[in-house]
Amino acid sequence: MKLRRLVVCTIIVLLLFYLGSKIFAGYSFSKESAIQHSFPNQKGKIVFEKDFDNKKVIILETEHGLFVKQVDIKLGIFYMVRNVGDINIYDNQEAMNMTWTAQLVDDHYYDTLFAVKVSDPTIKKVIVCNEGSDLSLSNLEEVKKQSTFYVEMEIINGFGAYYLALSPSEAGNFVFRGLNENEEIVSVK
Repeated sequence: MKLRRLVVCTIIVLLLFYLGSKIFAGYSFSKESAIQHSFPNQKGKIVFEKDFDNKKVIILETEHGLFVKQVDIKLGIFYMVRNVGDINIYDNQEAMNMTWTAQLVDDHYYDTLFAVKVSDPTIKKVIVCNEGSDLSLSNLEEVKKQSTFYVEMEIINGFGAYYLALSPSEAGNFVFRGLNENEEIVSVK
């Protein structure tokens, strides 16, 4: 009887271990570990962090540059980086440097990240939308009308980031606009 119980318990433990490794492969027990063990595999300082339901978006400053990362959280204790992009800074004189990255999920939508580093102290908010290549629009109401989505990123300590699930038809033609405290457009990229 004891041998049978031992065999059944061993099989259950092995089955749980096997299934758990398939379901939770790539997850870490801490956000810091997940960030450290994803591209780029470097230590850095988190300069921006924002929560989105079961996801966090962070901007990591390393000695090799700035990276935006999407950290997915499962069951509140498992963390995995699912999406990474770098914020290229070609010119420190630019009012804002930005990036976006999109990762296709189940052929239905893209996990999309937007991130900015703002050098111009007058920029308090950055909006992102997908109205296309008409950079001359200066009225925010017109921008909203011509876009299928409209994202507002508050700038905190010179950084902002946002997560959005977008359909394949919406993922692209992004325009970033920097707004001052009066919500006037002062920079367009």
